[in-house]
Amino acid sequence: VIFFLAFAGIILIQSLVKNKKDFILIGTIFLIIFGLSQFINRNQYSDESLKDLKEFASVGYHILDYNADKHILQNSEVMLRNDYSSNDINLIRNWFFVDSYLSSPLRLDNLLNEAQWSGPLSNFNSKESILSSINLLRNYPLNFILISEIILTFLFLIGSFRPISKRHILAGKEKM
Repeated sequence: VIFFLAFAGIILIQSLVKNKKDFILIGTIFLIIFGLSQFINRNQYSDESLKDLKEFASVGYHILDYNADKHILQNSEVMLRNDYSSNDINLIRNWFFVDSYLSSPLRLDNLLNEAQWSGPLSNFNSKESILSSINLLRNYPLNFILISEIILTFLFLIGSFRPISKRHILAGKEKM
């Protein structure tokens, strides 16, 4: 999505340089496509069969996105009081939430409160975050495609902003 938005932004900027009519046309097409994609995305998750997943997401993001599991694993007494094991927390961390008892939002919320989880900002470790991002970039299997896309976009930008040489101008006058 980010690359689509960036590429669409580049096209919009280029069309703004050319003329206002193209800018409005491409901008409108972009907004329609983006709006449709958001509608389809939100509509797919409004189904009643995904009710449990939505409820889990309201609490589970602390563990899945903000590493609350590390904080919880340090409080073994709290885990035992809430009937969780370290294996249960690791399962949730690894996106295993098929078991409704294991991923119960009420139980998880109680566990987070008793473990005194104070949220993602107070538990943010910048060094770990940077190292994790670098590791992801190093080991991500689609890096070849990502780097190719960046190079092609760069070449596209260079090619479209290349100044016209005098020889091309003179050659064009000779044909007229």
